[in-house]
Amino acid sequence: MPSTWTIINAEIIAWAKGYTGPRYHHILADPPYALEFLGLGWDKPQGQGDAANLPQMRQYQQWVTEWSEALIANVLYPGATCAFFGGTRTFHRLAAGLEDGGFEIFDVMMWLYSQGMAKGQDVSKAIDAAAFKSWLASIDHHLTPAEVRLVVSAAVQGGISMEERHGRAFNAARDPHSYPFHRQI
Repeated sequence: MPSTWTIINAEIIAWAKGYTGPRYHHILADPPYALEFLGLGWDKPQGQGDAANLPQMRQYQQWVTEWSEALIANVLYPGATCAFFGGTRTFHRLAAGLEDGGFEIFDVMMWLYSQGMAKGQDVSKAIDAAAFKSWLASIDHHLTPAEVRLVVSAAVQGGISMEERHGRAFNAARDPHSYPFHRQI
């Protein structure tokens, strides 16, 4: 039997309350997070206000409760599984609203960034830095940890070949006055 996929783009409460088709075993959904990300109106917590506004967050939780009750009543089989995406700052309102609506929360998966949005990194420079540090550790260079960081940073950021980096670092290790720092001996 061929499987079919349908993407439904509708206001969830009106759709779920009026649904009369076959029931579902699973739902995967990404409801609004109520964060007003980039000032987009569709992500507001049901009206005006911002995510720090407690009455608006309670209103968001009530909205989640309303649509979750409608899903359970008309759309899902008993025991159906669901996966709902939520924002890191408002997922607790989503979870509480789902519980208030009749869902049981068994597991929660999270993908968290410790410092905001992910930042890009030049992987080739990270690989070069790791290889260069490893090589530098293998020679007897008599450099302080601060000087090692400076040598590695200058070599990796300088856009020079690996062979030239090794030669410069070797010279710096032999003669501290030959590289971008001067060390008192």
